[in-house]
Amino acid sequence: MIVTGKNKTPASANAGGLAVKKDLDLYMRAALREAGKCLAHGDVPVGAVVVFDGKIIARGHNVREKKNSPLWHAEMVAVERASKKLGRWNLAGATLVVTKEPCAMCAGLVVQSRITKVVFGVGDVKGGCCGGALMVAASPSLNHRANIVGGVLERECLEMLKGFFGSLRRAKKAENVHKLTIYEHFDKISDDED
Repeated sequence: MIVTGKNKTPASANAGGLAVKKDLDLYMRAALREAGKCLAHGDVPVGAVVVFDGKIIARGHNVREKKNSPLWHAEMVAVERASKKLGRWNLAGATLVVTKEPCAMCAGLVVQSRITKVVFGVGDVKGGCCGGALMVAASPSLNHRANIVGGVLERECLEMLKGFFGSLRRAKKAENVHKLTIYEHFDKISDDED
């Protein structure tokens, strides 16, 4: 488990009303349920919830494919809904719980919205910006730094992503086999004409 901030023990880190690991697991399970909604419209299954005063106040999941827009990551949806719920842009005291480590855009959102804590499931060494590839959300050079906790229900979050991308690879492979069969058919026709 990755933990940043002044208090580096997740059981005692109480920002945003999250006091114990069982709370983190509970909120991550809610984010996983949100991630499952992505499968209906072909989006990468990432889900997020925003917790304030120990309660989930907003939920979101990826809708980039559905909306045909690069902006609608799970974090963007959940944070926008949380801002509307609280009636303010400054979400100090809130915790963002997300199944996959936030990207640069979403880590920037954490900084801009003053979210106190980010909890994520699976890290992303190629594109994560909460310590995976870069550290944006808790960068000491920025005016706001969130506490970061990673690796919560990591296996479950990873399995959902692996299942999704495995299905895509299998579908692509089946498509290529079908194309190969068509090409072989045309090759045979041309060989017969010779």
